[in-house]
Amino acid sequence: MFFDKINLTYVCLNEQHGVLAFFTIDQCYFTPRQEIGEDLAKRGYKYHIIPEEVLSMMDVKK
Repeated sequence: MFFDKINLTYVCLNEQHGVLAFFTIDQCYFTPRQEIGEDLAKRGYKYHIIPEEVLSMMDVKK
């Protein structure tokens, strides 16, 4: 996990959940995996889905 000071975002790359980012300003998660987003929602967290084409432009695998 690392913290991006410019975007005020924590980013974690883990095999269990894949790419997962947390934007500190609006307290919202970003994930490319729908099932991870649904799990976050069940826990009461806001989330957005990152489109796969955005990840591929950054050469990141979900």
